[in-house]
Amino acid sequence: MDNANRIARKINFRNRIITLDGQIINSGGSITGGAINKKITIHLLNTKLNLMNFHKNLVKINDKIEKLDREKHQLENQQQVVMNEIGSLKSIKRRNDF
Repeated sequence: MDNANRIARKINFRNRIITLDGQIINSGGSITGGAINKKITIHLLNTKLNLMNFHKNLVKINDKIEKLDREKHQLENQQQVVMNEIGSLKSIKRRNDF
């Protein structure tokens, strides 16, 4: 905005100058605009906040998945131990039945 004012002064406010953020310096020196930029900024901030919340939730979900996966592996290991014990007991029973 400062650069736009300097340029407007150098050309004696003869032409309209529009800044990159939407501010307009009209011929004569009046300044308008920028409201659209504020709406866009608010929208972008809301979007960023939503993305941050989604990211936090995703991290929590991934942590839960990892925890459940570890529990699953522990249960599978326990199941294998029990299955081995059952196999051993069946073998002993067969030997004792003869």
